Amino acid sequence: MTRTAMPERDQARTNISQRKETSMSTGEGQPTTADPALASAAIAAAGDAIVTTDSHGWITSWNRAAELLLGASAEQAIGQSLALIIPEALRARHAACFRAAMSSGRLGHGGQPARVEATTPGGDALPLAITLGLLAGPDGAPAGAVAVLRRADASLVPFGNPITE
Repeated sequence: MTRTAMPERDQARTNISQRKETSMSTGEGQPTTADPALASAAIAAAGDAIVTTDSHGWITSWNRAAELLLGASAEQAIGQSLALIIPEALRARHAACFRAAMSSGRLGHGGQPARVEATTPGGDALPLAITLGLLAGPDGAPAGAVAVLRRADASLVPFGNPITE
């Protein structure tokens, strides 16, 4: 790189830094208002499956990666119970954990990645890695949940086994 290119590169970095600062905060350092369209685009573009539910466990969103991973279209999944992808033998446990999270506002796994098993519409077992989060409603109480899913790898802790430090 020549010496004359360095000031241009430094100016480009400064411009990027300034854009980041203005796009993420106001002049007083306060966060800007969230942009729902940007959030929606991020979920649609994510390489991981992202599924959201309401507080009763009904699927409210299902991105393209979820379609590819779990084998059901958004049209097939949205409005359905999570039983669509939970193996029958695990449904009662899942329902109890889901109700506990919705009533307490806490996740048993603390949002840490874990291994779970899903079932495809064709009945195939699918080992997955899952990260969960609770979605707060206007009153701050849990109004739903979000799951980020991908194919499992052996280094993840099995779901139901607390993380020990």
